[in-house]
Amino acid sequence: MFSKSISSFVVFFLLFSLTPAFGHGIGGETLPPVTIGDRNATIYLEIEPPVYDPNAGEQRILIRFFDADTDAVIEHVTYMVELKKDDKRIFRHMFHDDLGNLIMTIKSTDDENITVSGKEAPVLGGYMRDGDKPLVLQGPIFKSGGLYEFNVEILTLDEDSKVLDKRIFYRGAISVADKTNYDVKGGDDNDYQIGITSWYDQVSDFRYSPEEREVSFAMPFDWSKENIEQVQVVHEEVHIPKNFGELLVTKYDVMVNGIPLPSNTVVADDYSEEDRIVHAILPKSELLSIRDKASKVSDSSMFFTFSPSEEVVLPLVSKTTSYVYDISLWWEPLVIKSNEPTKFFVDISESYVIDKKKVPVEYDFVLTQYGEEIFRKRVTAEMNAPPKSSFEEITFSKDQVGPVMVAIENINDTFLGSTDFMIVVEPQETPIQEFPIRLESIGSEKEAGSYFVDITLIPFPQEINEESEFIITIYDKKTEMPIPGSQYDFVLLDQKGDVLKKVNGFAKGGGSFENHRFLEKDLGTNTLRIENINNSDEYVELPITVTPEFPFGFLVAFSLSLGMGIILWKRAFGIPNRLQI
Repeated sequence: MFSKSISSFVVFFLLFSLTPAFGHGIGGETLPPVTIGDRNATIYLEIEPPVYDPNAGEQRILIRFFDADTDAVIEHVTYMVELKKDDKRIFRHMFHDDLGNLIMTIKSTDDENITVSGKEAPVLGGYMRDGDKPLVLQGPIFKSGGLYEFNVEILTLDEDSKVLDKRIFYRGAISVADKTNYDVKGGDDNDYQIGITSWYDQVSDFRYSPEEREVSFAMPFDWSKENIEQVQVVHEEVHIPKNFGELLVTKYDVMVNGIPLPSNTVVADDYSEEDRIVHAILPKSELLSIRDKASKVSDSSMFFTFSPSEEVVLPLVSKTTSYVYDISLWWEPLVIKSNEPTKFFVDISESYVIDKKKVPVEYDFVLTQYGEEIFRKRVTAEMNAPPKSSFEEITFSKDQVGPVMVAIENINDTFLGSTDFMIVVEPQETPIQEFPIRLESIGSEKEAGSYFVDITLIPFPQEINEESEFIITIYDKKTEMPIPGSQYDFVLLDQKGDVLKKVNGFAKGGGSFENHRFLEKDLGTNTLRIENINNSDEYVELPITVTPEFPFGFLVAFSLSLGMGIILWKRAFGIPNRLQI
């Protein structure tokens, strides 16, 4: 599938298209104009690509000098350019470009010094490109992500010989994203890698808490009002692997210096093929609003925490790779569990059609887990229909617990008519068995009896080759008091109804116990009967499951079979259900 990195930019642009153009830029920045004669002249700065990658071959610096009112480029410009980071000078050189667009190819190396390849400018000197050959700077230039400061002086303009009596000064800063990766261990004891991309400065003190499911890190930041006025936006990204189930949710809570960020500043997207990216995007207005509280925690740092929200926010919304369709995905119930049916509602609408009318649509509904396709169906539905007009019902097995990719593909058989979402299938909750189990006796004609019988099973469930203990207490139904000297027959029946064990019991104080060791041939569902209570025809009956060991799967199966057996038995005779499962 085609990468959807452009969509990440769209999300960013839609959120912050109203942010002022001047200030610390992300990859590019337009500086405040300066009046020169009858022109308002300004500079656009750009670093491309705007992400520090030590394995990348080259980057580029563009400085464009132009009329802010007409966008016309100002030609024959001589620049004095100083590049700094962390108040340390990287280089300061004079450059010239006849067309006013100064383009420098940057080759960052571990060389001790920076060399410049170009020819000498005719009037003031400095470097300029030599014909079609680019201007190249090589050496220790971009060695990390963070904030790079530019001090630019204009020495000539319009003509090479037109030297300004008073130089024009511009000052700007460009944020180069810094991508770092961290190996972590999840709550499932598996190894994962979380990435942090900082578009403002380098991060430090990364931590992941599997107990809290919380990612935290620190980043230098000057909380002074003067600095914030120069900041266009602070943008941090957390990259979460799409198989890291405990962190794949529909909404994230992000805090800075202990202050919760508004939900509209946090965006989760699955546009990357490998990772889900959670963006925290703080425009200048948000920075100013939290400045007083945040600076009390630290006036020189931002402390970020990212964690899954308890709130489930639906629908998930995405555009197809062709940008032709908007896709919304809902599901019910909100928590997807194995062995329980889930309805997935898929809404498809045309992105750029104003007068939307319902029309037929076909698409593939595909579920994939760990690279393996587990479900595919060609669906016929209606486009531009009301929400939740079409659904597919899926029941995930216990083997499909974990992250699952939901893909909507081949919409109307178009190659780029596809998108996908990440969901997580939770294991079915383990029923809680409370002891003792109280049963009401019945007579041979199934009529209600005179006794309550409490039964406790130890261990739970019963295992082969282990001693099982059955604690039995017989109560008078009217007084609900134990009956001293109670008599009964303790009977165990196998799956065929044949007797495994039958002994006479005597409860001196109303309570007693019996022991039995099950064998491998007894695996499965057996039946416990307490019969001939006090020499009557009354009895109680309880299904029990014998397992080979004590695994989670058998515990769930036993609890369900036990619960359903008791509930159905009680319903048959109109007996109130006191068993909690």
